[in-house]
Amino acid sequence: MLFWINCRFSELSSDSISQKHFVDSHVTNWIDQLMEGTSQAVFVVGSLDSGMKYLLKGSNSTPGIVYSIQKRLASLSAEMKITAKMSYIRYANGTIIWIY
Repeated sequence: MLFWINCRFSELSSDSISQKHFVDSHVTNWIDQLMEGTSQAVFVVGSLDSGMKYLLKGSNSTPGIVYSIQKRLASLSAEMKITAKMSYIRYANGTIIWIY
């Protein structure tokens, strides 16, 4: 099966930005664009053990991208009576490792 995704990278973040700052500054923008009808895809790219999983999942004290998006969508669905669905995968070395 072959998938072709035509995408444009809007930003590459530097190593100096904190996870909290990155997530806080991007999630609201992504959700706003989603609510305007723009499909959203977030790619977290890096070598194994580079912190990609932590950026996606985070911790109790520093929530990652997935939790922050879920929290924002849950808030909007309560306010606007919408239903939202989100899925994500971890892909490495040509193999899907986890499907969430």
